[in-house]
Amino acid sequence: MTCTGDLDGAIGPLRRVQRHVQADGGVWLRGYTDLVLARLLARLAARDGDRIRGEEAVELLVDASGAFAASGDRRRYRQCLLELGRNTADLGRPAEALHWLEAYRADTGRAHARGRELWAEMFVRRSRLREAERQAAVLRRHALEDPLTGLGNRRSAERRLAGLRFGEEPLSLAVVDVDRFKEVNDGASHTQGDVVLRRVADLLREHSRTGDEVFRWAGDEFLVLLPTATEAQAVVIMERLRAAVAAADWGDLRLTEPVTVSVGVATASPVEEGQPDPAVGWRALFDTADLLLFSAKRSGRNRVRAPGGGPADGRSGA
Repeated sequence: MTCTGDLDGAIGPLRRVQRHVQADGGVWLRGYTDLVLARLLARLAARDGDRIRGEEAVELLVDASGAFAASGDRRRYRQCLLELGRNTADLGRPAEALHWLEAYRADTGRAHARGRELWAEMFVRRSRLREAERQAAVLRRHALEDPLTGLGNRRSAERRLAGLRFGEEPLSLAVVDVDRFKEVNDGASHTQGDVVLRRVADLLREHSRTGDEVFRWAGDEFLVLLPTATEAQAVVIMERLRAAVAAADWGDLRLTEPVTVSVGVATASPVEEGQPDPAVGWRALFDTADLLLFSAKRSGRNRVRAPGGGPADGRSGA
């Protein structure tokens, strides 16, 4: 009725609601009904010049402000203070109006100050959270990355290998070891040895296929994962990597011999449709490649070995 402009028709029902809520309602609801009734009375007082209704509106606003303050609704509490200032000013009581408006300004100032404090607090919390996230990312990277070469470390490799699915398509694994690396460390220095490891890591990355993954397994041993590569393809790829290391320029280092690597390759073949899933796991594949690496070492080093042999270039054996 109020919304349609029937202020006189709305006053009776609203008074009955207010009496009912005062008897049975909670603190906040009593304050809200007082506020609504006070606004209606203030409109009627302004329309008719009715001072009595204006005074009643002020009394209801005082009660409403107390109810909102008690229930913690500071926004409506401040709204009541503002309306008290306006209504008492309309009633010709400027000193009282000033009192309510000062109270409104003070509480609004406290709210703004608290808002600034909360904003600053949230800014600090957000900054701390971002720093914690950054530190966590650094820790995750350090946990999975070899700090010397930038390759994934053994933990990273094991996590990747544990997620492999065998049988759907061929998959090859190569274990790469730097030949006579102990002599490099003993004959030159560990600093020179670190340079050798970094360059070997870079060469393995540079000459691998897109999609192949290179890890530093331990010490001078690296692991190359070759998805979808058959044994023949893996041998060709690893021979290219072996040749790249052998052909690299090591002249700036105090080495008695050029750096070479030996490689063992193992492959898990795909399973034809209708055949049972293979029982092979990555550890069995790694052990096979590691044994073939040992065979390459015993056969003279600087060569690639696979179960079916190696490239026909004089560095392979059957």
